[in-house]
Amino acid sequence: FAEQDFLNRYFRGRVRALPASFNALQHALKNERHAAHLPVEHCVVLHFVMGKPWEKATKLEEDFQDLRALWCKARAACLPLAFLRPQWSRLLVHASLPSLWFASGFLAA
Repeated sequence: FAEQDFLNRYFRGRVRALPASFNALQHALKNERHAAHLPVEHCVVLHFVMGKPWEKATKLEEDFQDLRALWCKARAACLPLAFLRPQWSRLLVHASLPSLWFASGFLAA
């Protein structure tokens, strides 16, 4: 991928690799050698290469039904939150500062 090649060259020596759990490939989780080092429970990001879980599964992706089901379960749990829209006018700090809001409790410790 051209953009990845460019980014790799441009930032060479100035980046730190994330642990594999931040880009767990679906194929690796089905490979015994790799799956032993990265249980699905420890994955932060599950990367669906090729077929995506929201698309109709092809014959080649039948082995990943459990991972697709896991994605669908996570999506269903988050879906109600995706449509919450705060009423920003109630959070306005002052009328003279129309772009400044105070959202108490927005950041958790």
